Amino acid sequence: MDLTDVGNKRKRVNRAQIAYEAIKNSILNQVIKPGDCLSETSIAEKLNMSRTPVREALKMLANEDLIEIRNGVGAYVKTLSFKDILDIFEVRKNLETLAVETSINNITIQELERLEEQLKELQEEYCKGEAIDFENFNKIDIEIHRLFISKCDNKYVKSIMEEIQLRIAAYQFISLSELGNMEESINQHLKLIELAKSGDVDELKKELARHIEWSLNSIIKRKNI
Repeated sequence: MDLTDVGNKRKRVNRAQIAYEAIKNSILNQVIKPGDCLSETSIAEKLNMSRTPVREALKMLANEDLIEIRNGVGAYVKTLSFKDILDIFEVRKNLETLAVETSINNITIQELERLEEQLKELQEEYCKGEAIDFENFNKIDIEIHRLFISKCDNKYVKSIMEEIQLRIAAYQFISLSELGNMEESINQHLKLIELAKSGDVDELKKELARHIEWSLNSIIKRKNI
């Protein structure tokens, strides 16, 4: 293999990684939802690349069990069964409460206050009867939980939780689809931030566990599962 071949292979791998990250982020941010069909042609056009790296990216995601490739049909984002959701939330509750034991010492007051300010702005909008941006709040929600995970000292917790967050992202959005649920969720997240700022790790763990259980129950109720 000459240098040109090596260079071309590297470019192809890099493009596949770009496509992989783009699709993965779209799943996390609910741009692509469970059950959606993933068109190689459409994705390639949007990313301004050929179908080959997109196909490689889809294989990578299939290996992670995030999508299903059906021969002769196409690729689809996997949906979760009732048992899947219960199991994932059980793991999430245990790992996220474990994560805050160390992340609480690594998160800055500035990081917490920035998120707190964004939540209070949404809360004020709701109190004024203004329309609430579901997607904006969902991004703040994800960012808060990512902060609790990313600042912990356990790299294995981080790795496992990254996969879990991808799998439950769309289902978390479902739990917020009723306005009352979002109001309650805003209040719960403000409480989590308040406890994180206070440094009371025991109370933070308890409140976080309650919040995750509430999220699960909201999903079950909303989906009638």
